[in-house]
Amino acid sequence: AETLRQAGWHTLFLQSDYRLSEKAGNWTKYLGFGKFYGKEDIPVLADSPSFNKGFYNSAAAFFFQQLHQIAKPFFAVFYTSSTHSPYTAVLSR
Repeated sequence: AETLRQAGWHTLFLQSDYRLSEKAGNWTKYLGFGKFYGKEDIPVLADSPSFNKGFYNSAAAFFFQQLHQIAKPFFAVFYTSSTHSPYTAVLSR
């Protein structure tokens, strides 16, 4: 990401989990991403089941909103750490 930013590209990383999860805020900064978003930055934009790791539908909608606003050229990563609907996380014994 740093190499692309130095070449004039805009860079964005979004994950559907919390910013501190997997220390993503640290390593995305180290890699040189200009913008980073986590679960706490994402408004609930769509109805979806509630998962501990975030709202997949809202994260995807927010990601595409950001892509429409970012200048070209750009490099963007969307990391989903949630269970994708319509599947639910059910533990059985």
